[in-house]
Amino acid sequence: MPETQLVADNFFQQGKSQRINGSYDEAIVNLLRAIDEDPNMELAHMELGLAYCFIGDFDASIRELELACGLAPQNADICLNLAKTYTMLGMFDEGKELFLAVCNLTTPGDSCYEEAKKQLAYFP
Repeated sequence: MPETQLVADNFFQQGKSQRINGSYDEAIVNLLRAIDEDPNMELAHMELGLAYCFIGDFDASIRELELACGLAPQNADICLNLAKTYTMLGMFDEGKELFLAVCNLTTPGDSCYEEAKKQLAYFP
């Protein structure tokens, strides 16, 4: 693994852990550092989008989650997080479309599939 990838992964792991533990400002700093090292690190963009959501910066959250989904459109976890964020923000058509996409990317029994199916039950 190239040195820049190791550095990016280290910042990513720190940022993800900080986000999970509720240290959102610190998480954002480390996730931005990871992205500086590897701009195509889709999981860093996803984690950054989630951190932004938790601090109420919804425009930045959507931007990062959309970027992550664009980098990895076959990653059901990323798509699911974006769909849930869309729905939380009242973007119901976009959310429903992505929940359906998650169901197409996964199979029954998969946690992402089950969560997407559960969320789709709230739509008419």
